[in-house]
Amino acid sequence: RLRELLYHHLEGVQPGLMFAMLVGDKSGLDADLERQFGLGGLLHVLAVSGLHVGIVLYILMFVLGKFTRFISKRNAVLISIAIIWIYAAITGFSPSVLRASFMFSVLAIAQITGRNKNSINVLFFSAFVLLLFQPLWVYDIGFQLSYLAMTGIFVLYPLVSKLIYFKNKWLTKILQGTAVGLSAQLFTVPLTLFYFHQFPNYFILTN
Repeated sequence: RLRELLYHHLEGVQPGLMFAMLVGDKSGLDADLERQFGLGGLLHVLAVSGLHVGIVLYILMFVLGKFTRFISKRNAVLISIAIIWIYAAITGFSPSVLRASFMFSVLAIAQITGRNKNSINVLFFSAFVLLLFQPLWVYDIGFQLSYLAMTGIFVLYPLVSKLIYFKNKWLTKILQGTAVGLSAQLFTVPLTLFYFHQFPNYFILTN
């Protein structure tokens, strides 16, 4: 139904692009456009991944946070996790969505139980459980890149963010966002070069 709506209201490459961004189905995507996204370091936008799940989770937590009189923080997290898994079901439980949903669920639960003092441990625990379920995912490029990116964010970003402070809060937020992308990219560059033989020169701007 979503595909029908997109192709009815949009034209050209837009419906295929939007469908890929929303549910991770790239079957209707123009090959040249996909190549351009790859050169720009934005292929993760076209496959529902940790980026998408993280954005959905952030929006849900932000909205539910406005109703603290009626919903406790614990219940807000649990509701958000439930909606994330519904979203995962809509996308067909693809490996990338399954990884991201489980990883963020573990991180969110760790946060509300006060066990997120070591995010790396929480991250690797989620990887361990997923590999128990499907050991061959260790050879999956998406699995390797997503966990390397998250490791980069948890290891490098806290160090870099301490150096970023300006009186203008919006400038600070922009630079912090750039630092997140840079932290993830630095850890994934070796595999990107190995698998795709190209370096996304514009990744700082595009991300």
